[in-house]
Amino acid sequence: MTLDNPAARLHAILTAVKAQEGGGTSFITAWTTVLGGDSTTVTRSMVRVAGLLADIERLVDRIEDERITTLYEHYSPEWRRSVLMPNGNWSAAKGELVDAGALASLGALSSLLSVLGSEGSAPDGETLGALRESLDEALGAVRGDQTLPPEIKRLLVARLHDMLWAIDHLNVMGPEGVKAAAERLAGAVAVDPALRDHHPAVAKVLTVAGRIWSAFTFAGQVTEAIEGWETVATRLIGN
Repeated sequence: MTLDNPAARLHAILTAVKAQEGGGTSFITAWTTVLGGDSTTVTRSMVRVAGLLADIERLVDRIEDERITTLYEHYSPEWRRSVLMPNGNWSAAKGELVDAGALASLGALSSLLSVLGSEGSAPDGETLGALRESLDEALGAVRGDQTLPPEIKRLLVARLHDMLWAIDHLNVMGPEGVKAAAERLAGAVAVDPALRDHHPAVAKVLTVAGRIWSAFTFAGQVTEAIEGWETVATRLIGN
């Protein structure tokens, strides 16, 4: 199953959690095994996963399909319970961590959303590594550019870190999260006239952001995406 929508990403995580059932495994132990870290840090990762619930709701509302809405409204309480376990003891041994029927319905929803609301596919691991390396280089260029005003440098560093975060947490953020981070960077450049000057670091940052934006765009839209990004970049940093 491709992780091109929030339901698919939540389904993959809950499937891994369900695989931890048996032997009296506790809720928190199962989630720590799946998400990594330890019992004191895993809750932060679980908060990110819980954000997928809101992402699914927004996508379902946007699609406005009665069948999808009905499916969502019927099973979403169980999906929330699987992630948040309200009014429960996270440390107590649990028999069933994830309801099998609710998990199956989430898989069905993710298949529908892959058709009606797909975000596109993520690049392969080698490409991801190269993109991340280019982000690190852009971050170094910004930090080393003595011509950038401090407030602009802080803004660019923050937006570059947003993209690094999205790539490093792709299993939750998904392609849309990475593209949104790149778009926020472009927006930051657009709203600050000082960034339209020909700072080499700004040009490098926009080039890297455009490459990442295009890499997470549907294959059939890549050419259009590149042209669109180049038009935006040209307007922002000048001819």
